[in-house]
Amino acid sequence: MVSLVRGSKVKVREFGGGVIERRVVADKGAKVVICNEKEYQAAKEQGREPEGIGFPRDAIGGRV
Repeated sequence: MVSLVRGSKVKVREFGGGVIERRVVADKGAKVVICNEKEYQAAKEQGREPEGIGFPRDAIGGRV
């Protein structure tokens, strides 16, 4: 299993079947915490942790 680096852009398969681009917040093994670009940049500018949501690792399609 390849570790995903915080801040990496990844393709994520949504529950409805669509594919979206998100940023990695944390790699927790079977779960990857992701957020959108707007949240990632806002958190970076404000010096805080991005707020994310956990997705199953098998929904992560790879780095962009």
